[in-house]
Amino acid sequence: MLLQVLTVVSFLLSLTTAFPARPWWPHPVTTIYQTVVVTADPNPQPSAPPSNSPAPPASSVVATSQVPSPIAPSSVVVPSSYVYPSSVAASSVSSEATPSPSSYVTSAMSSAAPLPSSTKASSAPPSEPSAPAPSGDGPYVFAHYMLITRPPGGDYSKDMQLAKSAGIDAFALNYGGWSTDWDQQDQYQKEFYQAAAAAGMKVFMSIDVTATDTSGKVIDGPKAASIINNYINHEAQFKVGGKAFVSSFQVDNPSWDWKNDVLSKLSADYTFVPGTLSDAGDQVFTQDIGADGYFTWLHPDVDANQEFSTDKGMAGARDQSSGKKWMAALAPWFFKRFDGTFNWAHAQDDKVFVTRAKNLLELKPDYIELTTWNDWGESSYFGPADTENTCDTCYWAKLDHSGFLTIVKHVAAAFKAGKSDITVADEDQEVFMYYRLQPSTELGNSDDTLPLPKDADKLSNNVFVVGLLNSPVTVTVSSGGTTHKINLKAGLDQQKVPWTTGDQSITYNINGADVTKKGPKPIEGQLPKYNGNVLIV
Repeated sequence: MLLQVLTVVSFLLSLTTAFPARPWWPHPVTTIYQTVVVTADPNPQPSAPPSNSPAPPASSVVATSQVPSPIAPSSVVVPSSYVYPSSVAASSVSSEATPSPSSYVTSAMSSAAPLPSSTKASSAPPSEPSAPAPSGDGPYVFAHYMLITRPPGGDYSKDMQLAKSAGIDAFALNYGGWSTDWDQQDQYQKEFYQAAAAAGMKVFMSIDVTATDTSGKVIDGPKAASIINNYINHEAQFKVGGKAFVSSFQVDNPSWDWKNDVLSKLSADYTFVPGTLSDAGDQVFTQDIGADGYFTWLHPDVDANQEFSTDKGMAGARDQSSGKKWMAALAPWFFKRFDGTFNWAHAQDDKVFVTRAKNLLELKPDYIELTTWNDWGESSYFGPADTENTCDTCYWAKLDHSGFLTIVKHVAAAFKAGKSDITVADEDQEVFMYYRLQPSTELGNSDDTLPLPKDADKLSNNVFVVGLLNSPVTVTVSSGGTTHKINLKAGLDQQKVPWTTGDQSITYNINGADVTKKGPKPIEGQLPKYNGNVLIV
């Protein structure tokens, strides 16, 4: 028992130094996994230099997120047990805790929380939408994965399985953190590439240019080159046109010169698509940093119309750039509340996902990156659902986002087919609802010591209803005993109704079958602590 306790404490201590100090970046929290034995080569051969030097730039930014604070909520206890979506059964459940800044708390596993209730005339599972396999330059769909969020035992098999079933082509593996042990990160990177190879999944490195080591030293060019070179010739390395794909997250330009300090040191040909938070496409695409394209993240403090205008500017600059690529971020939601500095909502509210997904299908970026797969702390997770957590005041606890990933399957299929609209087969039709658990401008009770999040006033008090349909459907929404009827159009459509506190449910009929979905949590007038995250059912 003593050994077990020491092991847990050692793990918890490692988490306290894992997060980078940035105002706008994913904050990961441990997810859930199933134990498997990975049989991939544990000692991959080092990358061999190519027969020629790295190719020059061809003539020719995805939740999650923003920067975590060192100060977590005082009562934070991260998942003591974990549940994957019901379509992926877990053979084992692991128990872990996340530290509060002043103490480490391990909680006993609670009884399972009820999963969202759904009553259907037929229990047959819907078939997966068919996404054509891209080739050459794409289009491709990626998912941003935080490497510091290592699963127990380094078992990534569930993540790989879910991502592949959703039409995701590769994980963008974010290397970096706050006071990070580079040796430990290197080990995690090795495990991830091995797991991807075993699962037939692909990976590429996304360098966090603000990462620091345990001494506080910011990552430099040689270290960035080393991280990329570790597995640049690995079988799981994602390639575009035969060249290793490389990306980054950066708020500002790094201290190093990408071309001379990193790209010239790579041991294989590459396609380099670094991140940017700029909103000026013409300036971005005329930079001379050795990039083959650019990855545009989401902007937390602009409305959806402004974001769409920025995206149109990026698309136009891409079109005028003689072959450079544009990668766009797509998130399900964003909310973060750790301390006075890291305390914000997203100004785009419900338009951050469905509205943006439809806009991107119209603008047709070359790649879409889901931001993120596993960033619990910014509420931007598409990945495995944390539906079991004994810390009820943690704003990601028991709030399932699995429905967003189901919707992404259809977005990915349309995107890869070059379509601007989503077509839904009979067996894939479904309606979802998502909502926050409390009014947008209502602080928590006396335990809540923080002010309202920035842009909380931009959040609307509505139940949002999303349809994946091939013909119009009428949906009855029961919100706290108040009944509303809405009409959803064919394709991907979202409508909303004003909420009433209390239980939430939707009822609809598809192909003669009545369906009722009940929210696993009610909307309340006040919570112990403010919560701007959502659940979807």
